[in-house]
Amino acid sequence: MLLQNNRERNRRRKEERDKVGADMSDYHRNTKRLIQIHDEIIKLGFADKYNLDFCYEVAKASGELGNDYPSGEAIRLAELWLKEFRENGKIKALEKDS
Repeated sequence: MLLQNNRERNRRRKEERDKVGADMSDYHRNTKRLIQIHDEIIKLGFADKYNLDFCYEVAKASGELGNDYPSGEAIRLAELWLKEFRENGKIKALEKDS
């Protein structure tokens, strides 16, 4: 049930972004990059493996919960996790929490 809710939330987020259209000119560049990473990792099966919100986990791990936009450090972490997930099918830092 929780996994289904996570998938539904990810689907709704994508639909909301699609409604706005490809024009994300008002978004901070790091926000745009995090959205791209999020979409890519979801396509790779992140939601099937983890019942977690990827962007929330990045913000939590980087100590940036509540910030207006992700820092360069958060983007580097997200890129590292994407690479790790692409290569191994898992993210070591999230395996400890699960």
